Amino acid sequence: MGDPIRLLNFKHILRTIEADRLIYKTQHTGSYLRAQLSLMEKKYPQYINNVRGLGAFLAFDMPSADDCGLLVRDMLAQGINMGPCGANSIRIRPSLILENKHVDLFADRFEKMLFRWSHTRSAH
Repeated sequence: MGDPIRLLNFKHILRTIEADRLIYKTQHTGSYLRAQLSLMEKKYPQYINNVRGLGAFLAFDMPSADDCGLLVRDMLAQGINMGPCGANSIRIRPSLILENKHVDLFADRFEKMLFRWSHTRSAH
């Protein structure tokens, strides 16, 4: 029988996901997020490359593990939570309620940080 309270909780979560069409919405918002990351990849190839993923679960590579650590730290200081994955990748796994306005906020802060990096750090 498992944990009945957890099963009941899941039932209500699933109803909300279906009623609010969150999977569908997240797929579209994920495409928007991926497009924003791809623009940054073109603009800052020395820091971000190999943008990939499905829906809003995305990842990209950075030149080194040190750069990943700095990115995570700098973005956390900007109120953005992201995590390293593997040797030199960053994984983005937002919640199902992600909207374009959240992507815009993320993209603005991320691009400002990459711009600062490109003007204060030596190119890789």
